Amino acid sequence: MDRRALLSAVATGAAISIAGCSDADGDAPDPETPPEELLPPEQDGWDRGDVSDLLADEVGADTGIGADYTDPDGGEYRVEILRWPDEASADGTLEETYSNWDATAAAGVFSLACNGPTDADADDLLSSSPAL
Repeated sequence: MDRRALLSAVATGAAISIAGCSDADGDAPDPETPPEELLPPEQDGWDRGDVSDLLADEVGADTGIGADYTDPDGGEYRVEILRWPDEASADGTLEETYSNWDATAAAGVFSLACNGPTDADADDLLSSSPAL
């Protein structure tokens, strides 16, 4: 099964790797952290809508979560977070799994990705994750 089709629809555009793949203390999240705890919080004027489990085992990840966000202008964004068996898998699968997404990052055993109407807003939204 195609990894990209499995996770969600893919928009066109180049992926932006977010600088700083760890939290403010320089530590990656605890590997046992539930992925939903790493979702970006709602920002001023933004709404977080549906949160759903991903079929993570189909791509070799342990578990995953996805959430939809709407910006103040009505733009729709998608954030997905996968927990992998090890850090090498989390970092090594970003390009393959999320090659057409606007913003991606790896933090410990987690891979994070965001897609939406603008690269800059996708980058800002993903950067607000507690994992980064």
